Order: sequence, then C-alpha cells, then structure tokens
Amino acid sequence: SKTGMCTPYDAQFEFSDFSPSKGDRLNVIFPGVTSTTGFTIPSKQVYSGSNYCNEASPCWGTAAYPADVSLHNICSVLAFNMTGTKAVTRVTLTAVGGENIAGDFTLGVGKDGSFDGNISGGSSSVLEIELNYVPGTTLYIPVKSVNVSKGFIARMFDASGKHMTLSFF
Repeated sequence: SKTGMCTPYDAQFEFSDFSPSKGDRLNVIFPGVTSTTGFTIPSKQVYSGSNYCNEASPCWGTAAYPADVSLHNICSVLAFNMTGTKAVTRVTLTAVGGENIAGDFTLGVGKDGSFDGNISGGSSSVLEIELNYVPGTTLYIPVKSVNVSKGFIARMFDASGKHMTLSFF
C-alpha cells in the first residue's frame, strides 16, 4: 500500500511545451496524480501534528482556456474535537459497508473531454493514520466523499495501544 507523507505544496502550476489555444480544455488533478485521469488517496498516511497530508485530499478541475480552473474537493473532512491529556498516535477509519475510501481512483471524462466529476475505483475501505496529535486541538481527517451504507467506525489509539471507538453515520 502507498503511504502519503505531509509535503508542503505551492499551488502554482507551470506547464512546459504547452501552448493552448482559446477554447482548449484544461483538466487538473492535484495532488496525487497517477495518470491523466487517475489519482491516489493513500490508505496509510502520516500526519504532522493534527495537519493532514496534502495527498489525502486531492482536488479536480476543468475549464476552457483561458478561463481559470476552479478546483473541486474530492474529499469531505471529518473534524474531531477532543479533550483530555492522552496523545493520539494512530487512527483507523473504516467504512463499515465496505465502500472504497482509499486507493487508486479514476475521474470520468465527458464527451467534450472535460472531467465530469464521476469517480470510480479505489481498493480499501480503511484509512490508517499515524500522527503525533496534540491534545486539546482539532483533528481533521479528509475522507473521500461517498455515500456510506453503514456509517464509519473510528478507532483512536494512544501510545500504549489503548483505544477509543466511535461509530457514526
């Protein structure tokens, strides 16, 4: 499985050997690109503090040149506001109904050559996250937007392996 590391990104895009003409279709996936229509949401991720990895929350966009490309989120973000003194070192998040929330995905392409927003693929219903969570702050976990049939289970582990289980729909 692939592991996403927290990597800072400057969201400027530069294209070499690219001279579009007015009306040419521009398709963008950022980050985690695996092909012209593919991207990866890593099933194993490593966070820095309570900051999620850029690779965990890809975006897509399409526009006709010279218009700006507006990016659309592929993921929703779960926010956990926790109190206490224990530091969370690992989180597992499971789509109970088996829906894919990680792995290699493909964006659909419409008749005009632009992305249509339909996403297929994936290979895992579980996200595993290693982190050094600071107690008293909010933990944000991006999750591929998907209709879950049976909800999610989150398990939050401390360094000794003790965990808390949360079930939600």
